[in-house]
Amino acid sequence: MTTLGTPTMTQDDIRLPNRPFRRIYLVQNRDFWRSCPFPYDRKRDLVLTFDFAVVREVTSQGGTAEYLDHLVKSELMERYNHETYHFFANWFLDKDKQDIFSYRGMGTSNALRLYIWTDITYPVHLLINLLALKHINYEKILVGIEDAHVTDMLRLLDLDAETWTIKAEKHSTEYYFPIFRWMHEQIYPSLLIRLTRIVVSRVLSAISRVGTSLGIFKNAAHDVFIQPYHPTYDIVKCLNLDANVNVVLEKLPGIAQISREKFIPLTWTASRYRELANGIVNAFHKRKNTQWHVEGIDIGDYLYKVILERATNLLPDCLKRVDEIMDYFSKRY
Repeated sequence: MTTLGTPTMTQDDIRLPNRPFRRIYLVQNRDFWRSCPFPYDRKRDLVLTFDFAVVREVTSQGGTAEYLDHLVKSELMERYNHETYHFFANWFLDKDKQDIFSYRGMGTSNALRLYIWTDITYPVHLLINLLALKHINYEKILVGIEDAHVTDMLRLLDLDAETWTIKAEKHSTEYYFPIFRWMHEQIYPSLLIRLTRIVVSRVLSAISRVGTSLGIFKNAAHDVFIQPYHPTYDIVKCLNLDANVNVVLEKLPGIAQISREKFIPLTWTASRYRELANGIVNAFHKRKNTQWHVEGIDIGDYLYKVILERATNLLPDCLKRVDEIMDYFSKRY
């Protein structure tokens, strides 16, 4: 069993003023701040937020405000970042260092990395920063914030808090970049987008077959399967110039590249892949081996719940993609 050990936070690791506070306000934006029903004392209270505009408004009036995700010093955060990367590299392994998500001899956990990276790093980053509140003196925490991860971390830290909400439509611009929301939109396309990609894949696949059979498109003796992203773009360009090599991509090529690049066609996910995925997830519950505790808090257990929620939804497509890749090459050779 792999157990991660993290450093203990001290007062020297915290960026907050070393004095007691009456109330600590966790604030989403100016709309929440201006709708706060609780009396604010700029001399005795602390405001924590992601929003630059709230920090500026509070500090310009003589109050104390800090960014919610910058409550600890960078040296401590770097040490916790190391533990985060270690967990990320080991969460899917059993006691024998084998990938629990293996399918047909291929480890599929790597296919989940892009999707769960923010799921792991964002809550941990919040947890470490909010952990600072356990090392300062205050009377009460008041929360006016929409980010469910913040309230999750407060519960995990056993920090009692009273909340408030706003009913009015938002009017104030928020001056911060919501990376978690942006990542979710980028990597979880809508059903319509997924259907469109499958239709386009079938059309391009038909065009590719016809072009290859007529000798119009490149059809070399050897195939190189490659995942196109920033570090491999130059490799793809180089291989495209080799007359003896077909570049086979996991994703659809652009129209301009279809004559010289091949790709693995997309299909719809069959129900049997959902059954296979459920079996793998059940096996994971029994075989998982990595634990992670931060000052007695089982952050690993929380992360596993988040990861498995993602994995249950993503695994069917990952397993299907493994079959599509293997079937593609088995038909070519």
